Amino acid sequence: MYGGPAQAPNLVKWAVHRAAPVIEAYHHRPTRQRLAKQLEKVAHAGRLSELLLVIDNPIEEQRDASGFAEAKRAYAVVGSELNRLAAEATRLSEHADGLAGQMSACFATVVAAAASVAVLVVLG
Repeated sequence: MYGGPAQAPNLVKWAVHRAAPVIEAYHHRPTRQRLAKQLEKVAHAGRLSELLLVIDNPIEEQRDASGFAEAKRAYAVVGSELNRLAAEATRLSEHADGLAGQMSACFATVVAAAASVAVLVVLG
């Protein structure tokens, strides 16, 4: 029984070129890089069966989906923490403004008291 040639290098190279968008659809950059390297190896080997194992891999797709979901959760946590810190910075800035106003009032009171004492000593 004949199943075709064991290798079809030109066909596989063409298919690898066409499979690039499939690899780019993965969210995880290291996974994309690893799969791209696997595609290069497949292109050199010239075996369609190996190409199929790389581009149609449900385990890899599930791993990518799980990793992407985890990354989205981490991104949300970081985003909410940044929002909290920004709100805290605003609150601290407002608090600092309030303290500066109080210190200015205290300083003005001290200057006024010193001026009053000076007037009493001069007139006194």
